[in-house]
Amino acid sequence: MKKRFAILYSLLISFSVWLGSCTAQNTENVLTPDAYEIAVSETENAVIIDVRTPKEYQASHLENATNVNVLDGNFKTQIAKLDKNTTYYIYCRSGKRSARAHGIMKALGFQKVYDLKGGFLAWNAAKKKVVQ
Repeated sequence: MKKRFAILYSLLISFSVWLGSCTAQNTENVLTPDAYEIAVSETENAVIIDVRTPKEYQASHLENATNVNVLDGNFKTQIAKLDKNTTYYIYCRSGKRSARAHGIMKALGFQKVYDLKGGFLAWNAAKKKVVQ
């Protein structure tokens, strides 16, 4: 019984360390709504990508955002066609899907990808402008 507990405990600790390292990877490229808004306005030719579903996008989205659904099976193909030297600002509803999209984009060689901390929910809570 003690051996099983020790193995389970070791697995739990290992998983926690791994999970922590996964979350910490993107923190330097995650911007608060205020910082995100400023960065977008100061970046020449910035591209804003809403990685939510088309239904969510149609309901409301950030101004000048393009919808590329990260849950779509063609997401990698669509993203891979983009210029890797451009600066991209991505967001989703809460930050989980955009973190996934961020990882995919980094793996594809995109260097300048910034994520909205807390996603569209945080943007709305900060009373930022949206397109209805």
